[in-house]
Amino acid sequence: MVRIRYSIFFKFITALISGIFLLMFLFSIYMYTTEKNKLLDSMKNEITVLLDRMVNNIYIPLWHYDEKVIKEIINYEAKNINITLMLIYEGNDKFFSGIYKDEKLNLHEITSLDSLAEIDQMVLKSDKISKKIQKGNNITIGRIDLFYTEKHINQRLSSLIKKIIFQTLIISFFTILIGYIVLKNIIIHPIHIMINAMKEIENDNLDTQIRIYTKDEFGILAHTFNNMTEQLKLSRKNLVEQERIKNQLEIAEKIQTSLLPVIPKNDELEISALMKPADEVGGDYYDVSYDTDGYLWFAIGDVSEHGLTPGLIMMMAETSFISNLERNPHKNPRDVIISVNKILTENVRERLKESHFMTMMFLKYLGKGNFIYAGSHLDIIIYRSKEKKCQLLKTNGMYLSIRPDISNFTNDYFFNIDVGDCIFLYTDGIIESSYNGDSTKLFGIDNLCRIINDNIENTTIEALKNIILKEALEWCNYKQSDDMTIIILKRIV
Repeated sequence: MVRIRYSIFFKFITALISGIFLLMFLFSIYMYTTEKNKLLDSMKNEITVLLDRMVNNIYIPLWHYDEKVIKEIINYEAKNINITLMLIYEGNDKFFSGIYKDEKLNLHEITSLDSLAEIDQMVLKSDKISKKIQKGNNITIGRIDLFYTEKHINQRLSSLIKKIIFQTLIISFFTILIGYIVLKNIIIHPIHIMINAMKEIENDNLDTQIRIYTKDEFGILAHTFNNMTEQLKLSRKNLVEQERIKNQLEIAEKIQTSLLPVIPKNDELEISALMKPADEVGGDYYDVSYDTDGYLWFAIGDVSEHGLTPGLIMMMAETSFISNLERNPHKNPRDVIISVNKILTENVRERLKESHFMTMMFLKYLGKGNFIYAGSHLDIIIYRSKEKKCQLLKTNGMYLSIRPDISNFTNDYFFNIDVGDCIFLYTDGIIESSYNGDSTKLFGIDNLCRIINDNIENTTIEALKNIILKEALEWCNYKQSDDMTIIILKRIV
């Protein structure tokens, strides 16, 4: 849980309260200043009117020295709450009459200026306004001095401040309450939903979905979160699938490498072979073995596609091939091809319910440079040492595991090599190696023949095999997409 002081809610409420009080404080100052100026202006206008009225009312009584009327006027006007002192002077500034108001708002008559000594000095220091009493334009018959105080205005302002403070507290309370409700429902609640959803994800519950369907930022975040969880589920599923495929490929690779034969010796032929599996195991297969009659057989093929199933098919082909050599040693390559195809078709099409097929070619060495072969695979390359060039020998037939009986499409073919001649058997991983991933630029059979012609007279077939592999890997920038297999036979006697 998030500590309260670190939560968004706490920070928001704190900022809201601080902001409200700051605004209300500034508003209070504004209201106080405005109201004070308003009251002061009103008071001054009121006293100015009062003074003008007194001048008009005292003019005649003062001219006639009617002290009684003057005192009545003074007593009446002195009732104004803001007036503290009134002084009436004759034309020669001789004191005529006056009145004083104490703290309890009681009026006291002033008979002489000596009486002023008994008055609070703060009254004498308060604001004063004076006006002459004139007859016509030139004759001054007296003067009125009015002293007034802002005390009662300040009292009213104090009441106003209390009122403003009370209003501020009420407004703040309801603002905070509304802010709390809004924040909780619009912001905090969606955030808590998201936090809980993230904890579910942390606990490996990838089925978690955030059900916020608003069109604001939270709705967008919820939609993004839901997409992210779906992508995580898909990525995990893909990861599991990749792991499964990886395990299958490891098994397929073990199957493939376990089938690689130990190359037997032969008095007339020098033999070298290699297979370099791709990262994603293909279906390359080769074999070199003697039958029970002592004839040397060669097999090379390639199952379509990659993975565990092609590895199993390759194992079936190898088992069937060896079984034929052991049980039926007098068969020719055509007979073995037909038999292996029947077994593969039955297992792949009918039992595995797969559609994989396999290229396959069997060669039987009859001795003295004579070979018989059958099947459908890539062209056989024969290097004729006397002519110092490569010859391509077509293979005719049908791919295996397409139809159960291929006898009408399969025949035996013969060819012969002289001493010094070489035979090259290979798979499409070499000639179909693509230049830096560009499928339109393949290594090609012409390139393979060029490498053979350039190197065969100056090196052994073991070294030549490695040169061919190196050239093919460099061509694809070592990004091998298929198995690479090559068998080289050289007649030595």
